[in-house]
Amino acid sequence: MDNYQNQNENLNNINNNQMNADTSTPPENHLVMAILTTIFCCLPLGIVAIVKASSVKSLYYSGQKEAALLAAQEAKKWSTWGIIGGLTVGALYFILMFVLGLGSYMLG
Repeated sequence: MDNYQNQNENLNNINNNQMNADTSTPPENHLVMAILTTIFCCLPLGIVAIVKASSVKSLYYSGQKEAALLAAQEAKKWSTWGIIGGLTVGALYFILMFVLGLGSYMLG
């Protein structure tokens, strides 16, 4: 009888430990956004975003959940700034070429 009670207690402890286990998922790492930023918008900021995004899961699964969340936020921030910078430079380039092209057309 004593052995049976010990087995029940062990099973209860295992079930309680499984219920208390963290089953949450790691934060979104924004890796796709970082890669697209690198390819299409701004290479330097995109590389920083890729480095930050690639560290999210390893930090999360090593128990550093706050650092993983911070890395995910940083990856999104660098990607966003890269997209804004790339679009701004592209728009300025387009405007400049249009103005210079139109000016040379009128002069000559």
